[in-house]
Amino acid sequence: MAELAYREVYAMNRVEARRRLIETYQITRNYSETARRWHTSRHVVCRWARRYQELGEIGFQDRSRRPHHSPPQTPPQIEQQVLDAREKTGYGRQRLAVYLKRQGLHLSPYTIRHPYGIL
Repeated sequence: MAELAYREVYAMNRVEARRRLIETYQITRNYSETARRWHTSRHVVCRWARRYQELGEIGFQDRSRRPHHSPPQTPPQIEQQVLDAREKTGYGRQRLAVYLKRQGLHLSPYTIRHPYGIL
């Protein structure tokens, strides 16, 4: 059924490739056989079949990789303290961590990084 390998079709048009993969699966009703025909893994076939079963045509769309929440995220007040200290002292992250520790704010130097605009 598939003249091209799944990864080749996937590179052209992802949604259409997924749709065609599911069509092949609906004909064979076998994950392994579909995977062999498309030169991909059973895991890929299972994943798209499950998403199609749960969501229908919407399941073929790409999903966001953004996390739903970020529990270890540094609170905005602490971020602002770090930015203010960086602007005041001009220190890098190692010295800034020591400076903030003396001020009573215990942060790892690895917490003080680029997203805060420090380095």
